[in-house]
Amino acid sequence: MLRRLELTELMRRVLRVVAVVATAALQSASGFAQTCNAGQTPSTPTSQFTVHGDGTVTHNTSRLMWKVCSEGQTWSSPGGVATCSGNAAGYDYEGALALADGQTFAGYSDWRMPSVQELASLVETCRGSPISNTINNVVFPATPSDIFWTGSPNASTTAAWSVAFFSGSVLSDRPRFFPLQARLVRGAQSLSAQPNLANGYCGAAAAAPRLVAPTSALCADLSVPSVVATTSAFSWRCAGAVNTANNYTGAPVNCAILRQYTVTAQPNPSGTGGRLDCVGTSGSVFGASAPVVYNGTASCVAAPNAGYRTTAISGCGGATTAAGVNTFVSGAVTTDCTVTATFALIPALPSDGICGGAQNAFSSLAPATSLCASAGGNSAVTRFGINWTWTCTGANGGTSASCAAPATACTLDIDGDGEVGSTIDVLIHARIAVGMTGPTVLNNLNIPLTTPRRDWASIRDHLNARCGMNLP
Repeated sequence: MLRRLELTELMRRVLRVVAVVATAALQSASGFAQTCNAGQTPSTPTSQFTVHGDGTVTHNTSRLMWKVCSEGQTWSSPGGVATCSGNAAGYDYEGALALADGQTFAGYSDWRMPSVQELASLVETCRGSPISNTINNVVFPATPSDIFWTGSPNASTTAAWSVAFFSGSVLSDRPRFFPLQARLVRGAQSLSAQPNLANGYCGAAAAAPRLVAPTSALCADLSVPSVVATTSAFSWRCAGAVNTANNYTGAPVNCAILRQYTVTAQPNPSGTGGRLDCVGTSGSVFGASAPVVYNGTASCVAAPNAGYRTTAISGCGGATTAAGVNTFVSGAVTTDCTVTATFALIPALPSDGICGGAQNAFSSLAPATSLCASAGGNSAVTRFGINWTWTCTGANGGTSASCAAPATACTLDIDGDGEVGSTIDVLIHARIAVGMTGPTVLNNLNIPLTTPRRDWASIRDHLNARCGMNLP
């Protein structure tokens, strides 16, 4: 019997230890226990919240996700205890509404300012006077005992609704230029759940950049906003619904999309020399025009026609390309603009002049055909001594060829200087007559440099063509 009592007591002690350990573990996970005035039951106990460990927490009763820290503070979790360090910043009403624009905290991009009803749902009634901070201090550590803006303007005044967390009161009279604190929330509330107090939500028009201001699908709520166009964006505000009974409104949301501009490619379609196509970095396809997001760039490609090359591509703030370059990138596009490509014929390669079949062919009259074998044309045929002479012109910078044909029959003026000299002409004739041939025929002959025929090849060709010889 005693042993059974001892065993029972031992089990009680074990269970007591387990309970203590479990309590310590819960306190470690939450940092410390929520503080309430003695004898008061929490209205927002920690058990109502799911802490995600990334600086966010979900209030399970409303299904709204809140940022743990006030705006201006930095969230961290040393040792698994949520901490908000630094001081909460102050914002005027418009500045508070703009806090969520472009914010991607914890990987979410739909943060917004809470409506007055949403923010008031965080007031912890067990922490009223003498405690001067009416919020769950475990879930939302280091929250200042101050006034926080809501996204709800006062529909009848220039003030906006706010919540004072030093008392838990809802205030309607704070002018919008006052610097108050802010806390962001995310998560939609259905219109059927709050038919008179729907928050503002951006519509499908806010999904992608546009060339012109959107006119439809601006808001997913019932508001009809005006679109404001700036150089860089189109923006509007979805205001949400109004409860005329107490001037509460849903929290408005600012919506915006980047503005696009058109880069026009010229020439397109193809001109005489070729065409140019451009594409925007925003994912359009190459074509005659490219939509480009504000401050983005366009890439362009020139396609020269056969026989042409690109001489330059320029426009839209990009650096002008050199000749022969077919790719181009614009500068930052901030307005509609045009990129232009220019083209020129590819220069033909040089070709030299070539004498035609009339070269060295005897003709008593000036030859008129077969003067040149090249396409560059020829000069006029003139008589020079006993020869007809002309020039075959080179093309595209090529050299010209000097051509000649004998104008008379065989003559003893073998070197072509216009005279029959005994020391040159007669001696050459005598040597050939005795059977000499080749360059040795000219050995020891002092033929002047100005003589038309002063080497064996030209002399042999002259004798063969004009004198009927067949010298090798």
